[in-house]
Order: sequence, then structure tokens, then C-alpha cells
Amino acid sequence: MNARRERFIAQGQVQGVGFRPFVFALAEEYGLSGFVRNSPRGVEIEVQGSDEALQAFSLALESRLPPLAHLSAVIRECCAPLSGEAAFRIARSKGGQTHAVLISPDTATCPDCLAEMREPANRRYRYPFTNCTNCGPRYTITRSIPYDRASTSMACFPLCPDCRAEYENPRDRRFHAQPNACPACGPAVWFTRQPALRLAGEEATGEDSSDGAGQSTARGAALSEGDAALRDMASFLLSGGIAAIKGLGGFHLACKACDHAAVQELRRRKKRPHKPFALMAPDIEAVRRFARPDAKAKALLLSAERPIVLCPLSKAGRALLSSGIAPDSSLVGVMLPYTPLHALLFEHLREAAGGRGADLPPPALVMTSGNPGGEPI
Repeated sequence: MNARRERFIAQGQVQGVGFRPFVFALAEEYGLSGFVRNSPRGVEIEVQGSDEALQAFSLALESRLPPLAHLSAVIRECCAPLSGEAAFRIARSKGGQTHAVLISPDTATCPDCLAEMREPANRRYRYPFTNCTNCGPRYTITRSIPYDRASTSMACFPLCPDCRAEYENPRDRRFHAQPNACPACGPAVWFTRQPALRLAGEEATGEDSSDGAGQSTARGAALSEGDAALRDMASFLLSGGIAAIKGLGGFHLACKACDHAAVQELRRRKKRPHKPFALMAPDIEAVRRFARPDAKAKALLLSAERPIVLCPLSKAGRALLSSGIAPDSSLVGVMLPYTPLHALLFEHLREAAGGRGADLPPPALVMTSGNPGGEPI
């Protein structure tokens, strides 16, 4: 009889970050009824209950945010109580012409997803597109607001029953994780020696026009797929090859950072004679083999944004890396893996290097943008 109802409009980085399951859990914790939904205004919440419960909910809404959420504003309004409402629910998203939502950035793979990917008994074992509500692509795949799977580039990958169950469970960390996928229903990876696109001015060689059986495929000459593709990519890079490797939003051109001939050939092909190349290293320990990251640089390297961080090149690094990485500079730009595919590639590099009797795998790969100079991705 003493129930009140309030409406909250949460604005900012609140879609694609686990905000609705967070609100659902809070409402259950405080015994509130109502609903939450995505809308062009942000995340709309209506909650009904006692004064004490509503006040506690309001405080928790702003102080116990999911890891990737950021609030720019919370609009709070009173509304008429509803009779007969017994539970809290997650309602269907509401569309519109304008929006006040910040599109969430792409985020590096979280520890939970990396652990799953490395567990042989897990159905996502060594799956290079593993993600959850707390990590993975966001900005790259978004086409419109509100942020729902149908308005992302994942719309063409129907969820399998197992992924659908996770996606629809408010208590699962993959609830409404729009890029949610697994080997049974998500994107695939393959290795080919026949690029569909060549760098400007580079001529076709006529090599590798078919797969091992002499048949061309829709994926070019797909020599291997799945985990075998990453294994073959690692061997190819160790042998001095130059590869295009899928990232988020585009491709990187990659080679061993300690292979001077490969680095110089990449500069020739890319027509980039002097500008420094960015590197990717598997972890902080590898970075310390060639650079001197301080505490601030380490924190940046390990952050969810995974930026390229400029670090002083060490004396050992000058001897280890190709002099063509950053000519005439005492600094080197380095980043850590930010997708499962990158993490898996470095694991395969470690395995392949060990199989060849090498002491250590390459400390880093060149990872430079695959777009033509001066052009957007």
C-alpha cells in the first residue's frame, strides 16, 4: 500500500556493458518490481517499492557500476505506481530517431574469457572470437542505437542453443553480450597464402591460386582453418613471412620484429620508408626483453583499452630488434594482445619456436595498419 514508483534514465556508456543485468540484480536485491530496457535516451528503468528500497537502489545504481559502464547523467522522475506488478523484468528495447547514448569502445579480452579459451574441456577452447559482457568488440560492430545484436555486424550469425541460453539468462555474464559466439555459431578463422587484396602497385605472382587439392575456395586458398590456421600462421611468421592478421576494425600487417629482412620488405611493400612501426608483445615480461616500461607505462599496457604505449628502447632491445622498427628514435611503440586471436597466435609462436629448438619465441611482432598510407581503416 505504501509503494512508490520512480523512473531513472541512465545516460552515458550504458549499453553493451552489462548494465541491464546489473539493474536486474539490484532490483531483485532490494525487492523492487518494474522493468529495464535500452532506449535512444539511454537505459530506462522503472522501479516500484518502499521508500527505503528505492533510496538504496538509487545509491547502488551510481556506486556499484559494471566494470565497463560510465554514467554521464541519471535523470530521476516520479511516476504513478502500478497495481498487480509482482516482479522485475528486462523489457524489449525501444527504438527512436535520436539518441543520448555513448557507444562503448572495443575492450580487450577479460581474464574470464582467456581462462575459458585455455581450458580444453570448455566449448570455447582455443576459439579466437571469445567474448562476454565485460569484454570484446563494441564500437567496431555497432551500426545503430539502441545497441542490440540485430543492429550490429553479428546479426548474420544466429546464436546456437547454448549461446542463446547464455544470452537470455540475466544471471549469466553473457546476458545480451551482442558479440556472443562459439565455434558452433560464430565467426571462423582461416589461413591462406592467396590474399584477396594486394597492396597498391604490387603484382600478383600467380602462386597459390588453389588449396592443397587444387581447388579454389570462397575464402581464397584456405590452406587451414580454426586452430590449425593460427598454428600455420605462427610457422609462417617464424620462417620470415609477412602476414595480414585480423584485428578489430581492420587488419594488421605483421612480421617478426627481430627479422630485419622481413621488416625492410614490409617497408618496401607498404611504401613506408621511415615512419616507426608499432609492435605487439605477448606480455609485460616480453616487453622488458627490449624496452624499459615504467609503472605508468605498465598500467597503460595492461588497461582494457590496450593502447600503443611509447617505451624507451633498452640496450638489449637495440641488439634484439631490427633497426628498421623505429629508425632514429630512442622509443618504441608497443601494445599487448587485445583479442583472443592475438593471444592464441602468441601461444602458437611459443609452441612452434620450442619445437624448432629455439630458446625463446620472438619477443614481439610488427603490427602495423593494413590500410594504404594516409587512408582510413
